Amino acid sequence: MKLPLFITHAHKRIRATHFLVIFILLINITFFTISSISLILQIILIIAIIFHNKDDEILKKSLDEQNSELKKNQMFMIQQARLASAGEMIGNIAHQWRQPLNSLALVTQRLGLYQEKGLLDEKKLEESLKQSIDIIQNMSSTIDDFRNFFNPKKEKKDFLLIESINNAYAIVEASLAHANIHYELSLNNKNLQLNGYSNELSQVIVNLLNNAKDALISSGAEYKLISIKVEESEGKVEIKVSDNGGGICDEHIAKIFEPYFSTKEEGKGTGVGLYMSRTIIEDHMSGQLSAKNCDGGVCFIIGLMQEGLH
Repeated sequence: MKLPLFITHAHKRIRATHFLVIFILLINITFFTISSISLILQIILIIAIIFHNKDDEILKKSLDEQNSELKKNQMFMIQQARLASAGEMIGNIAHQWRQPLNSLALVTQRLGLYQEKGLLDEKKLEESLKQSIDIIQNMSSTIDDFRNFFNPKKEKKDFLLIESINNAYAIVEASLAHANIHYELSLNNKNLQLNGYSNELSQVIVNLLNNAKDALISSGAEYKLISIKVEESEGKVEIKVSDNGGGICDEHIAKIFEPYFSTKEEGKGTGVGLYMSRTIIEDHMSGQLSAKNCDGGVCFIIGLMQEGLH
């Protein structure tokens, strides 16, 4: 086994120092005076200190390089997570806009039919224009929702938990409906407030909802369900996101929060979403994120301590 660099230097230094001391003690019996021996020993001590300081510098440089590399890797993973999330958001926007675009197309087609049959009057024109404007405003509002969702607000503030959950659900609502997935929310205390970063919590919930959606689609279950249940007990609040998608094997569930580990098919998962979700909950919310199999699926549990709540 190869020893760390600083241990190897220290080992060599000790052996060299001991050799010099023994050598001088042997030969100075006949050739050196006591004062000479004292001077030589002081020189040896100074040399040993110099080597020690040099080893400390080498160790510090090595640790600094490792910390720098660790930060680079973490930033790379954050960027990957953002790109993956952006891709999912584009898909969600497409789902959100599909229905209003269809409605807008029907309105314009109806105007054409009215004109063709000579039935288009001022009243029908005004009604069609108003309906079109309402649809367009709804689509614009969707864009605002997505933009606000990604706004990196880094100031802690009080917010309603139900609003954070509802904002997350609004992002994926259309894609869940498209996949014929049912959604349930159980939250008794609608006035429950947290103090922290609302958008970041919503991002974590969106990631958990997307993971559950993918699992349900892959499972082929006839009745697909995602539920969010909020529980308060003993100074702690738990947000449980569950599905009935068949669960994760025990071998994999212990690794799902590791960077670059994914249970999805190759090319369909980056393996950084759950890692970054746990990082957000632990580092930014002072909480915990865990997972376990339950009721024919997976349950992700966000645990937040009472000190961050009102």
